[in-house]
Amino acid sequence: MISGIVGTDPALKYTIAPTGGVIVLEPSASDDFGDWTLTRYVSMSGSAVSGVVLVQGVAGQPPTQVLVDIGDGLNIPLDPSSLYLYEFTTPTATVATPPLSPSCSILVEQDAVNQILFRALQSGIQSLRLPAGFKNTPRVMHAMPLAGAGVPTLPAVTFNETLLQQQDIPIGQDVDSDWQSNRYQIATQSVRHFTVFVMASNVTEREYYKDAVIAIFSSLLGPVLEKIGNNVSHRFQVSSSQLVDRTTEPGFYFSEILLEFCGLYSVGITTSYGLIENIDVVFNENLEIHIQG
Repeated sequence: MISGIVGTDPALKYTIAPTGGVIVLEPSASDDFGDWTLTRYVSMSGSAVSGVVLVQGVAGQPPTQVLVDIGDGLNIPLDPSSLYLYEFTTPTATVATPPLSPSCSILVEQDAVNQILFRALQSGIQSLRLPAGFKNTPRVMHAMPLAGAGVPTLPAVTFNETLLQQQDIPIGQDVDSDWQSNRYQIATQSVRHFTVFVMASNVTEREYYKDAVIAIFSSLLGPVLEKIGNNVSHRFQVSSSQLVDRTTEPGFYFSEILLEFCGLYSVGITTSYGLIENIDVVFNENLEIHIQG
């Protein structure tokens, strides 16, 4: 995030959002209540061109409002390849920001629990020692493939995360951030809900793979999920039935398994904005120090 303030009175504070594309402006003038304007320019080779008045006020209307510039007047976002300069003008003075870039690169640190559970089910199912009479070991997939003219390949197991619901944030804690490295970490307690479908051509296979999914899930709760803060609570639900009397596909048996546990949801982003653009130390008439960054 880049932020700073130019001028003392009038003054213009600017902040670029950590995610880029949004510039927040806070003009103020404590003693001057005359007509004022806030103008955006495209900065090219150090020169300001293409000025657009974003907001203006009349005498008696103090400029103490906040403007969030998301490309006002452009009908498109701020151009990430351009630099923008903002001027705040009152009857007594004009102050201007340095050229500001509205863009940055973002590195997302994904939460890995979904992948952990998916890979564990994949490897667990493939490692099963099947009972006599079982011919095929199903793959664990996000969607069931169709073979030939739409005939499903059985047995099959599909896996999807169907609900992620925030539960609690510790009292007094908001989004953790390190302003010295532009790193933001979101860590909340959340309920995770996964849906696993087991589809088979007979009841015996369906019941076996249903039990296998629940067993694999339960075996992860202590050795893996608990160690990364994801076993505050847990439960499962199972609904079993059969699909018949459809002309476009054969009948089959299925179990819908709902796996649920509560724990830490952690995701972070790191941005590429510079930490400090510049620092100017200014003494006013009262010998007070004013720092502009």
